[in-house]
Amino acid sequence: MPCRSNPLNVTDTAGLACPGCRQPMTVEMKWAAGGGSKPAEEEEAAAGGEGGYVKEVVTYLVMDDLSIEPMSTISAVMLLKKFDVKDCSALDEMTVDLGPKECVKLLKASLESTTALTDVFSGGVSIDRLE
Repeated sequence: MPCRSNPLNVTDTAGLACPGCRQPMTVEMKWAAGGGSKPAEEEEAAAGGEGGYVKEVVTYLVMDDLSIEPMSTISAVMLLKKFDVKDCSALDEMTVDLGPKECVKLLKASLESTTALTDVFSGGVSIDRLE
């Protein structure tokens, strides 16, 4: 249901007040799902029946400053070059449990440091705190 005055405001609940003009949204519209010729249910079933936007497992790389990027072989090689890593045995891989306590620690560390992951999960010794 769009608003008559603000057609960019749309809802799926008839009579809901428009956030722009506070008038009830009562005009019914047709929904064109999926952008293709098949109904959305058929497209979802053909894609494996799972809802959502990600259709396959994707691995992400979380950097020490909490920036996130999709993980690929090329991005890993470029990262090794960026930090001038010559010996891969010097690298550590960590799997960590992330609960409410760790989230609070990460949030606090991200406000105080550019090496939040190191600060929280490696005993608090980070490069930017040593300088």
